[in-house]
Amino acid sequence: MKIKHALLGKTLLAAAIATSLSAFASVTLAETDSAKGGINAVYIAKSALASSLTITDPAKLGTWVDVPGATVTVDRPNNTTQLYVARFSAESICSGAVSAWCQVRILAGKNELSPASGTDFAFDSTWDGARPASSWQAHAMERSTSFAGTCSGKVTTTFKVQYKVSAVGATFRLDDWHFTVEAMGKGDFFTC
Repeated sequence: MKIKHALLGKTLLAAAIATSLSAFASVTLAETDSAKGGINAVYIAKSALASSLTITDPAKLGTWVDVPGATVTVDRPNNTTQLYVARFSAESICSGAVSAWCQVRILAGKNELSPASGTDFAFDSTWDGARPASSWQAHAMERSTSFAGTCSGKVTTTFKVQYKVSAVGATFRLDDWHFTVEAMGKGDFFTC
């Protein structure tokens, strides 16, 4: 009798766990994407020159600024969908204003790559205003997007990195940066 109750208890526990997991599985925690072909092109921009951004005019707060030189132009193939993975890494310092952070985003054309977090992604921070201006660190981000192929001839897309600060008086400086965009076929070739 004890064995039968123990088995029944384990069965009920397993059913409860399975029900909980299936309810949890319906919540989307992440986007996924894949490429069935290998990397078929790599585009790189890099610089050892520092660029700095400081906003002193409140009217200009919230303005994204192109990181000088952090731009690549990609030729998109006509007859296949491509997955593009973009990475940006840099030596970074974010200093000045209290409760400020420094932001970076990657665009393809006018669209932010995924995950498109807008101003929610902090590339670096001022440590609540306590960060010394000489405390350089290495920081990086990675984003992706897909473009469906067309049959309308050569298509090019410009990928670029932009930066901004979240508060007046914050200074964001990037140095020794590297920007890479990799193009991968998704394996869905079609005839034009």
